[in-house]
Amino acid sequence: MSILHPKRQVDPAHRVKVRAMPCIACEIKGIQQTTPTEGHHIKRRPDGTNYGSVKASDYEMIPLCYHCHWNGVGSIYTREQFEAEFGDERDLVAITLARVGNMEDV
Repeated sequence: MSILHPKRQVDPAHRVKVRAMPCIACEIKGIQQTTPTEGHHIKRRPDGTNYGSVKASDYEMIPLCYHCHWNGVGSIYTREQFEAEFGDERDLVAITLARVGNMEDV
């Protein structure tokens, strides 16, 4: 791997924890989640550039239900529209990481 394409962090246990959380978009909208939670790897690096064909680290995931993941982020919304409704995806990652930390404290 080169500096331009560093090896991404993979953590199956972290992915399980994220998928055990409720959908963050449904929570923000105040609606009942009706489909299972999946982990959405965000699309933007900390410097604002897109990851492109390289998937983000497992530590850069947010919990989204199937509906919000595929009909929200991937279909109906552009990233800008998603962030206008739900907040910056990097802020949502920070919330997710804090919640994972709280899960570990229990």
